Amino acid sequence: PINLGSTEMVDMIEFANIAMSFEEKNLPIKHIDGPMGVRGRNSNNKLILEKLGWEPAVLIKDGLKKTYFWIKEQLDAQEKDGKDISAFSKSEVVQQTDDTLMQLGK
Repeated sequence: PINLGSTEMVDMIEFANIAMSFEEKNLPIKHIDGPMGVRGRNSNNKLILEKLGWEPAVLIKDGLKKTYFWIKEQLDAQEKDGKDISAFSKSEVVQQTDDTLMQLGK
């Protein structure tokens, strides 16, 4: 497999703040107790550069902004058509176990 992503290191707080900045939103960020994961994520593009001589050049902020407004456009269209979009504003914390990971790709 080849990684395809930004080499920028971004933690989840930064990621949320980037997303909120597109429409100058200042929403509370709720921290959920759980195991401590990695402090941030970025992509190691060494293999894609080696194999294809190319690596992604889109900044996280730019890619997320394009995605954000595409999703907003889809939701606005659904709402305009009279569809209930309230389910898209809810999330659920789920307990992930090893056996659920084993079911991926089956």
